[in-house]
Amino acid sequence: MGDVMRMAMRKAMKILGIITMVALLLGGGAVVPVAATPAVTVSIVAPAETGPDSDFTANVNISEVADFDSCNYDVSFDASVLQLDNVTSGLIDSTTIPISIYNEISSGTYRIIQNIPGLTGATGSGYLAVLHFHVIGSEGDSSNISLSNGMLSNNLAEEITVTWIGDSVDVVTLPVLVSVDAPDEAATDSDFTANVNVSEVVDFDACNYDVSFDASVLRLDSVTSGLIDSTTIPVSALGEISSGTYRVTQNVAGTAGVSGSGYLAVLHFHVIGSEGSSSTISLSNGVLANNLAEEIAATWIGDSVDVTSVLPGDANGDGVVNALDITKVERIVGGLDAETPGADANQDGNINSLDITKTERIAAGLD
Repeated sequence: MGDVMRMAMRKAMKILGIITMVALLLGGGAVVPVAATPAVTVSIVAPAETGPDSDFTANVNISEVADFDSCNYDVSFDASVLQLDNVTSGLIDSTTIPISIYNEISSGTYRIIQNIPGLTGATGSGYLAVLHFHVIGSEGDSSNISLSNGMLSNNLAEEITVTWIGDSVDVVTLPVLVSVDAPDEAATDSDFTANVNVSEVVDFDACNYDVSFDASVLRLDSVTSGLIDSTTIPVSALGEISSGTYRVTQNVAGTAGVSGSGYLAVLHFHVIGSEGSSSTISLSNGVLANNLAEEIAATWIGDSVDVTSVLPGDANGDGVVNALDITKVERIVGGLDAETPGADANQDGNINSLDITKTERIAAGLD
Protein backbone atom coordinates (compact mmCIF):
# COMPACT_ATOMS: atom_id res chain seq x y z
CA MET A 1 0.00 0.00 0.00
CA GLY A 2 2.93 2.34 0.78
CA ASP A 3 4.28 1.97 -2.78
CA VAL A 4 0.85 2.66 -4.25
CA MET A 5 0.53 5.81 -2.18
CA ARG A 6 3.99 7.05 -3.22
CA MET A 7 3.19 6.47 -6.89
CA ALA A 8 -0.10 8.32 -6.51
CA MET A 9 1.66 11.26 -4.84
CA ARG A 10 4.32 11.48 -7.57
CA LYS A 11 1.60 11.44 -10.23
CA ALA A 12 -0.29 14.18 -8.41
CA MET A 13 2.89 16.30 -8.13
CA LYS A 14 3.55 15.89 -11.85
CA ILE A 15 -0.02 16.92 -12.71
CA LEU A 16 0.26 19.88 -10.34
CA GLY A 17 3.50 20.95 -12.06
CA ILE A 18 1.84 20.81 -15.47
CA ILE A 19 -1.12 22.81 -14.20
CA THR A 20 1.22 25.40 -12.67
CA MET A 21 3.16 25.79 -15.93
CA VAL A 22 -0.07 26.21 -17.93
CA ALA A 23 -1.29 28.77 -15.41
CA LEU A 24 1.95 30.75 -15.73
CA LEU A 25 1.74 30.76 -19.49
CA LEU A 26 -1.94 31.74 -19.55
CA GLY A 27 -1.34 34.38 -16.90
CA GLY A 28 1.61 35.95 -18.75
CA GLY A 29 4.27 34.60 -16.40
CA ALA A 30 7.74 34.36 -17.91
CA VAL A 31 9.81 31.21 -17.91
CA VAL A 32 13.47 32.20 -17.45
CA PRO A 33 15.72 30.18 -19.79
CA VAL A 34 19.01 28.77 -18.55
CA ALA A 35 21.89 30.91 -19.87
CA ALA A 36 23.83 29.15 -22.61
CA THR A 37 27.58 28.80 -22.24
CA PRO A 38 29.31 31.10 -24.80
CA ALA A 39 30.89 29.15 -27.63
CA VAL A 40 34.69 29.22 -27.61
CA THR A 41 36.22 30.33 -30.92
CA VAL A 42 39.86 30.00 -31.97
CA SER A 43 40.64 32.01 -35.08
CA ILE A 44 43.58 33.16 -37.18
CA VAL A 45 43.76 36.96 -37.59
CA ALA A 46 46.17 37.85 -40.40
CA PRO A 47 46.53 40.98 -42.56
CA ALA A 48 44.43 40.84 -45.72
CA GLU A 49 47.41 41.88 -47.82
CA THR A 50 51.17 41.87 -47.50
CA GLY A 51 54.05 42.67 -49.81
CA PRO A 52 56.62 40.36 -51.40
CA ASP A 53 59.67 39.65 -49.21
CA SER A 54 57.91 41.17 -46.17
CA ASP A 55 57.34 39.98 -42.63
CA PHE A 56 54.00 39.90 -40.84
CA THR A 57 52.40 38.36 -37.77
CA ALA A 58 49.12 36.51 -37.38
CA ASN A 59 47.47 36.01 -34.00
CA VAL A 60 45.78 32.78 -33.00
CA ASN A 61 42.94 34.49 -31.15
CA ILE A 62 40.68 32.80 -28.57
CA SER A 63 37.37 34.05 -27.20
CA GLU A 64 35.58 33.46 -23.89
CA VAL A 65 37.36 30.34 -22.72
CA ALA A 66 36.97 29.09 -19.14
CA ASP A 67 39.65 27.31 -17.07
CA PHE A 68 41.88 26.78 -20.12
CA ASP A 69 45.00 24.73 -19.36
CA SER A 70 46.51 23.29 -22.54
CA CYS A 71 46.02 22.78 -26.26
CA ASN A 72 47.38 21.34 -29.47
CA TYR A 73 46.52 22.32 -33.04
CA ASP A 74 47.97 22.27 -36.54
CA VAL A 75 48.63 25.43 -38.57
CA SER A 76 48.76 24.92 -42.33
CA PHE A 77 49.65 27.28 -45.20
CA ASP A 78 51.09 27.28 -48.71
CA ALA A 79 54.80 26.70 -48.21
CA SER A 80 55.57 28.17 -51.65
CA VAL A 81 54.09 31.50 -50.51
CA LEU A 82 54.78 31.74 -46.77
CA GLN A 83 57.57 30.71 -44.43
CA LEU A 84 56.90 30.34 -40.68
CA ASP A 85 59.92 31.75 -38.87
CA ASN A 86 58.74 31.61 -35.26
CA VAL A 87 55.80 31.03 -32.93
CA THR A 88 55.71 33.06 -29.72
CA SER A 89 53.62 32.96 -26.55
CA GLY A 90 50.03 34.13 -26.26
CA LEU A 91 48.13 35.91 -23.50
CA ILE A 92 44.71 35.33 -21.92
CA ASP A 93 43.57 37.75 -19.22
CA SER A 94 47.17 38.59 -18.16
CA THR A 95 48.17 34.89 -18.13
CA THR A 96 51.00 33.98 -20.51
CA ILE A 97 50.29 30.96 -22.75
CA PRO A 98 53.77 29.56 -23.43
CA ILE A 99 54.78 27.48 -26.44
CA SER A 100 55.81 23.99 -25.35
CA ILE A 101 56.55 22.64 -28.85
CA TYR A 102 56.11 23.75 -32.43
CA ASN A 103 57.26 21.33 -35.09
CA GLU A 104 56.90 21.01 -38.87
CA ILE A 105 55.07 17.72 -39.41
CA SER A 106 54.83 18.17 -43.19
CA SER A 107 55.61 20.89 -45.72
CA GLY A 108 53.57 23.93 -44.69
CA THR A 109 52.00 22.30 -41.63
CA TYR A 110 53.21 22.89 -38.09
CA ARG A 111 51.92 21.24 -34.91
CA ILE A 112 51.79 23.55 -31.91
CA ILE A 113 51.49 22.37 -28.30
CA GLN A 114 50.90 24.80 -25.43
CA ASN A 115 50.48 24.33 -21.68
CA ILE A 116 50.06 26.73 -18.78
CA PRO A 117 52.27 25.77 -15.81
CA GLY A 118 50.25 24.47 -12.86
CA LEU A 119 46.54 23.71 -12.83
CA THR A 120 44.90 27.05 -12.09
CA GLY A 121 43.87 27.57 -15.70
CA ALA A 122 43.05 30.83 -17.50
CA THR A 123 39.64 32.33 -18.17
CA GLY A 124 38.75 35.08 -20.63
CA SER A 125 39.67 36.15 -24.16
CA GLY A 126 43.00 36.88 -25.81
CA TYR A 127 45.34 34.97 -28.08
CA LEU A 128 46.98 31.57 -27.82
CA ALA A 129 50.05 32.41 -29.90
CA VAL A 130 51.63 34.77 -32.44
CA LEU A 131 52.72 33.29 -35.77
CA HIS A 132 55.69 35.10 -37.36
CA PHE A 133 55.65 34.71 -41.16
CA HIS A 134 57.94 35.80 -43.97
CA VAL A 135 56.59 36.12 -47.51
CA ILE A 136 58.54 34.08 -50.07
CA GLY A 137 55.85 34.23 -52.77
CA SER A 138 55.44 36.75 -55.55
CA GLU A 139 52.89 39.44 -56.28
CA GLY A 140 49.54 37.81 -57.11
CA ASP A 141 50.11 34.79 -54.86
CA SER A 142 47.86 34.04 -51.89
CA SER A 143 47.72 31.53 -49.08
CA ASN A 144 45.15 30.26 -46.63
CA ILE A 145 46.29 29.92 -43.03
CA SER A 146 44.13 27.17 -41.57
CA LEU A 147 43.70 25.43 -38.22
CA SER A 148 43.02 21.69 -37.87
CA ASN A 149 43.29 18.75 -35.46
CA GLY A 150 42.72 21.11 -32.58
CA MET A 151 42.12 20.11 -28.96
CA LEU A 152 41.62 22.40 -25.94
CA SER A 153 41.73 21.06 -22.40
CA ASN A 154 40.54 22.66 -19.17
CA ASN A 155 42.25 22.23 -15.81
CA LEU A 156 40.17 19.09 -15.08
CA ALA A 157 41.54 17.36 -18.22
CA GLU A 158 38.15 17.80 -19.94
CA GLU A 159 37.81 18.78 -23.58
CA ILE A 160 36.61 22.32 -24.31
CA THR A 161 34.30 22.49 -27.32
CA VAL A 162 35.76 24.87 -29.89
CA THR A 163 35.02 26.35 -33.31
CA TRP A 164 38.24 26.69 -35.33
CA ILE A 165 38.46 29.41 -38.01
CA GLY A 166 41.30 30.14 -40.44
CA ASP A 167 42.21 33.20 -42.52
CA SER A 168 44.03 34.08 -45.74
CA VAL A 169 46.56 36.60 -47.01
CA ASP A 170 47.19 37.98 -50.50
CA VAL A 171 50.62 39.00 -51.73
CA VAL A 172 50.44 42.40 -53.40
CA THR A 173 52.76 45.30 -54.08
CA LEU A 174 51.97 47.69 -51.26
CA PRO A 175 52.65 51.39 -51.85
CA VAL A 176 55.51 52.82 -49.84
CA LEU A 177 54.36 55.47 -47.36
CA VAL A 178 56.28 58.77 -47.25
CA SER A 179 55.02 61.09 -44.52
CA VAL A 180 55.95 64.27 -42.68
CA ASP A 181 56.24 63.81 -38.92
CA ALA A 182 56.01 67.27 -37.33
CA PRO A 183 55.11 68.28 -33.75
CA ASP A 184 51.46 69.20 -33.21
CA GLU A 185 52.47 72.53 -31.69
CA ALA A 186 55.46 74.85 -31.78
CA ALA A 187 56.01 78.08 -29.83
CA THR A 188 56.39 81.46 -31.47
CA ASP A 189 60.00 82.25 -32.46
CA SER A 190 61.06 78.64 -31.79
CA ASP A 191 62.86 76.00 -33.85
CA PHE A 192 61.58 72.49 -34.55
CA THR A 193 62.36 69.59 -36.83
CA ALA A 194 60.07 67.42 -38.95
CA ASN A 195 61.16 64.06 -40.32
CA VAL A 196 60.24 62.91 -43.83
CA ASN A 197 59.59 59.30 -42.85
CA VAL A 198 59.56 56.37 -45.29
CA SER A 199 58.21 52.86 -44.64
CA GLU A 200 59.21 49.47 -46.06
CA VAL A 201 60.96 50.64 -49.20
CA VAL A 202 62.87 48.10 -51.31
CA ASP A 203 66.09 48.84 -53.27
CA PHE A 204 65.64 52.61 -52.87
CA ASP A 205 68.24 54.66 -54.73
CA ALA A 206 67.02 58.23 -55.36
CA CYS A 207 64.10 60.63 -54.94
CA ASN A 208 62.83 64.13 -55.45
CA TYR A 209 59.82 65.82 -53.83
CA ASP A 210 58.48 69.27 -53.03
CA VAL A 211 57.92 70.45 -49.46
CA SER A 212 55.35 73.26 -49.13
CA PHE A 213 54.25 75.33 -46.14
CA ASP A 214 52.85 78.75 -45.21
CA ALA A 215 55.82 81.11 -45.59
CA SER A 216 54.16 83.65 -43.28
CA VAL A 217 54.20 81.09 -40.46
CA LEU A 218 57.28 78.94 -41.01
CA ARG A 219 60.79 79.37 -42.39
CA LEU A 220 62.78 76.38 -43.66
CA ASP A 221 66.37 76.88 -42.54
CA SER A 222 67.92 73.62 -43.75
CA VAL A 223 67.30 70.04 -44.83
CA THR A 224 69.70 67.39 -43.55
CA SER A 225 70.35 63.75 -44.44
CA GLY A 226 68.06 60.86 -43.61
CA LEU A 227 68.73 57.28 -42.61
CA ILE A 228 67.30 53.94 -43.80
CA ASP A 229 68.56 50.71 -42.29
CA SER A 230 71.88 52.32 -41.22
CA THR A 231 72.41 53.81 -44.71
CA THR A 232 72.68 57.61 -44.92
CA ILE A 233 70.37 59.28 -47.44
CA PRO A 234 72.22 62.48 -48.38
CA VAL A 235 70.57 65.62 -49.70
CA SER A 236 71.93 66.29 -53.20
CA ALA A 237 70.10 69.53 -53.87
CA LEU A 238 67.72 71.92 -52.13
CA GLY A 239 66.12 74.87 -53.87
CA GLU A 240 63.21 77.25 -53.24
CA ILE A 241 61.06 77.04 -56.37
CA SER A 242 58.39 79.44 -55.05
CA SER A 243 57.55 81.16 -51.76
CA GLY A 244 57.07 78.41 -49.19
CA THR A 245 57.88 75.54 -51.58
CA TYR A 246 61.28 73.81 -51.71
CA ARG A 247 62.36 70.99 -54.01
CA VAL A 248 64.48 68.29 -52.35
CA THR A 249 66.64 65.89 -54.37
CA GLN A 250 68.40 62.92 -52.76
CA ASN A 251 70.55 60.05 -53.99
CA VAL A 252 72.16 57.10 -52.25
CA ALA A 253 75.81 56.63 -53.11
CA GLY A 254 76.45 53.78 -55.55
CA THR A 255 73.81 51.54 -57.14
CA ALA A 256 73.26 48.91 -54.47
CA GLY A 257 70.14 50.59 -53.13
CA VAL A 258 68.76 50.31 -49.62
CA SER A 259 65.73 48.48 -48.18
CA GLY A 260 63.82 49.04 -44.96
CA SER A 261 62.16 51.86 -43.05
CA GLY A 262 63.51 55.11 -41.66
CA TYR A 263 63.50 58.71 -42.83
CA LEU A 264 64.54 60.39 -46.06
CA ALA A 265 65.45 63.74 -44.53
CA VAL A 266 65.07 66.10 -41.58
CA LEU A 267 63.40 69.47 -42.19
CA HIS A 268 64.65 72.24 -39.87
CA PHE A 269 62.01 74.94 -39.38
CA HIS A 270 61.84 78.24 -37.49
CA VAL A 271 58.47 79.67 -36.42
CA ILE A 272 57.94 83.23 -37.64
CA GLY A 273 54.18 83.25 -37.21
CA SER A 274 52.30 84.54 -34.19
CA GLU A 275 50.30 82.64 -31.59
CA GLY A 276 47.14 81.17 -33.09
CA SER A 277 48.52 80.77 -36.61
CA SER A 278 49.10 77.36 -38.20
CA SER A 279 50.61 75.79 -41.28
CA THR A 280 50.34 72.55 -43.15
CA ILE A 281 53.58 70.93 -44.31
CA SER A 282 52.73 69.06 -47.49
CA LEU A 283 54.58 66.80 -49.92
CA SER A 284 53.95 66.88 -53.67
CA ASN A 285 55.49 65.94 -57.03
CA GLY A 286 57.28 63.08 -55.35
CA VAL A 287 59.16 60.36 -57.20
CA LEU A 288 61.04 57.44 -55.62
CA ALA A 289 63.41 55.41 -57.82
CA ASN A 290 64.91 51.99 -57.18
CA ASN A 291 68.39 50.91 -58.21
CA LEU A 292 67.09 49.79 -61.64
CA ALA A 293 65.80 53.31 -62.38
CA GLU A 294 62.21 52.11 -61.93
CA GLU A 295 59.62 54.17 -60.06
CA ILE A 296 58.57 52.90 -56.63
CA ALA A 297 54.85 53.40 -55.99
CA ALA A 298 54.40 55.66 -52.97
CA THR A 299 51.71 57.46 -51.00
CA TRP A 300 52.72 60.93 -49.85
CA ILE A 301 51.21 62.36 -46.64
CA GLY A 302 51.75 65.76 -45.06
CA ASP A 303 51.25 67.10 -41.54
CA SER A 304 50.44 70.39 -39.79
CA VAL A 305 51.69 72.46 -36.88
CA ASP A 306 49.90 75.02 -34.70
CA VAL A 307 51.73 78.03 -33.28
CA THR A 308 51.30 78.51 -29.54
CA SER A 309 52.64 80.93 -26.96
CA VAL A 310 56.11 80.45 -25.54
CA LEU A 311 56.38 77.82 -22.80
CA PRO A 312 58.65 79.24 -20.06
CA GLY A 313 61.72 77.04 -19.68
CA ASP A 314 61.30 75.40 -23.10
CA ALA A 315 64.63 76.72 -24.28
CA ASN A 316 64.94 74.38 -27.27
CA GLY A 317 61.34 74.91 -28.41
CA ASP A 318 60.31 71.25 -28.57
CA GLY A 319 57.17 71.75 -26.47
CA VAL A 320 58.39 70.18 -23.22
CA VAL A 321 60.68 71.27 -20.39
CA ASN A 322 63.29 68.67 -19.42
CA ALA A 323 67.03 68.12 -19.03
CA LEU A 324 67.66 69.22 -22.63
CA ASP A 325 66.38 72.69 -21.75
CA ILE A 326 68.56 72.94 -18.65
CA THR A 327 71.66 72.41 -20.79
CA LYS A 328 70.30 74.72 -23.49
CA VAL A 329 69.86 77.59 -21.00
CA GLU A 330 73.37 76.98 -19.66
CA ARG A 331 74.77 77.23 -23.20
CA ILE A 332 72.81 80.43 -23.87
CA VAL A 333 73.98 82.01 -20.62
CA GLY A 334 77.54 80.98 -21.48
CA GLY A 335 77.28 82.64 -24.90
CA LEU A 336 77.57 79.37 -26.78
CA ASP A 337 74.06 79.44 -28.32
CA ALA A 338 71.73 82.19 -29.49
CA GLU A 339 68.94 83.29 -27.15
CA THR A 340 65.49 81.71 -27.49
CA PRO A 341 62.18 82.99 -26.05
CA GLY A 342 61.65 79.92 -23.88
CA ALA A 343 65.07 80.29 -22.25
CA ASP A 344 63.73 83.25 -20.25
CA ALA A 345 62.20 80.81 -17.78
CA ASN A 346 61.32 83.39 -15.13
CA GLN A 347 60.08 85.83 -17.81
CA ASP A 348 61.93 88.85 -16.43
CA GLY A 349 63.30 89.88 -19.83
CA ASN A 350 66.83 88.62 -19.14
CA ILE A 351 68.47 85.21 -19.57
CA ASN A 352 70.91 84.45 -16.77
CA SER A 353 71.61 82.02 -13.94
CA LEU A 354 68.16 82.66 -12.47
CA ASP A 355 66.72 81.01 -15.56
CA ILE A 356 68.96 77.97 -15.15
CA THR A 357 67.56 77.36 -11.67
CA LYS A 358 64.01 78.16 -12.80
CA THR A 359 64.25 75.68 -15.65
CA GLU A 360 65.51 73.00 -13.27
CA ARG A 361 62.52 73.63 -10.98
CA ILE A 362 60.05 73.49 -13.88
CA ALA A 363 61.59 70.27 -15.19
CA ALA A 364 61.38 68.75 -11.68
CA GLY A 365 57.73 69.74 -11.33
CA LEU A 366 58.40 72.14 -8.47
CA ASP A 367 57.16 75.26 -10.31
